[in-house]
Amino acid sequence: MADELGIDIGQVEVSWGDTELIGEGFGTFGSRTLTLAGNAALLAARKLKDRLRRVGAALMGVNYEDVVYENGVVRDTKSGKSLSIEDVANTLTTSVGGTWTYPIEPSLEETAYFGLSGYTYPYGSHVALVEVTEEGLVKVLDYVAIDDIGMVVNPMLAEGQVIGGVIQGFGEVVLEEVRYDNDGNPLTQTFSEYWIPTIMESFNVKWYYLEEGKSNAPLPTKALPRDL
Repeated sequence: MADELGIDIGQVEVSWGDTELIGEGFGTFGSRTLTLAGNAALLAARKLKDRLRRVGAALMGVNYEDVVYENGVVRDTKSGKSLSIEDVANTLTTSVGGTWTYPIEPSLEETAYFGLSGYTYPYGSHVALVEVTEEGLVKVLDYVAIDDIGMVVNPMLAEGQVIGGVIQGFGEVVLEEVRYDNDGNPLTQTFSEYWIPTIMESFNVKWYYLEEGKSNAPLPTKALPRDL
C-alpha cells in the first residue's frame, strides 16, 4: 500500500480481522493472506489513486485528464497546481455538515476484491544433516533451505514462516505421537506425554530465497511451501 501510493509506511494503518470494520472474510490460511488480501489492497490503492486524481481535479478546478498522481500528491500538469493527500482529505473533512459544491462524490474510500484463477506453485529444496543417537533420538545438526516463492514483500516475515514450518514438520515426524494402551485408552493425554518441539528441540535453519517464478497476479507473490 505504502509503495503503491508512494508515501511513508508510517502513514498506513492496517486493521486486522475486525468484523465490525470488515464485512466479509474467509480466514487467513497462512501466507495466502498476502497473495489474496495483498492483491486486493494493491488494487484498492490503485483505485484510490484514480479517485484522488478525480477529487483533486475538482478541488483545483482543472481537467482530470491533465492531473497526475505522484508520491502522495495530485498535480495538474498544465497549471502546476497541486494538492497532497492530506490537503484533499482535510477539505473533505471540513465539508462534513456543510455544503459540497464540487461535481464529484466527496469520498476517498475504495474497495477491491481479488481472486486468483489458479493455485500458485512455489518450489525449493530443504536439506537436513541429522544424528541418530543410540537411544533412537534424532538430533538435527544442520538445516539449509532454499525456496522460490515469487516476490518476497517482507523477507523477515517470510523467513519466520519457513522456520516455523520446518520446526512444526520436525515435531510431527520425530516427536509427536498419539499412543494408546492395549485397551484403547489414550496414553498421551497431556503435553507431558505428547511431545511437541520446544526451544530445547529446535535448531537453526539457514534460509535462502529466489524471486524467479513469480505468479501472474498484480502482486506476484506465492503461498509458501508449508501452506500447500
